[in-house]
Amino acid sequence: FPYTTLFRSLVLDPQVLVLDEPTAHQDEGHVALVLDAVRGAADAGGAVLMATHDASVLDACDRVVALVDGRTAPHPSVEGRSQSGGGGI
Repeated sequence: FPYTTLFRSLVLDPQVLVLDEPTAHQDEGHVALVLDAVRGAADAGGAVLMATHDASVLDACDRVVALVDGRTAPHPSVEGRSQSGGGGI
């Protein structure tokens, strides 16, 4: 996921941002840039839906849902975190 594509999208101030593996193949510095940008979009009132296999991004998320056998399930590594609606990432 080229992070330049993400930043070009954010210039349009989207209400909904759908991202597929935005931190894949990025070094730690670029992951931080991506997460800061995505967090900024969520904090500005946008909704962000992000699919990822990168467990390091979980702390940036307000809600985490796992897919197990094609169905949604609470993610086991986020005990105590909101599993219900709400804005943010």
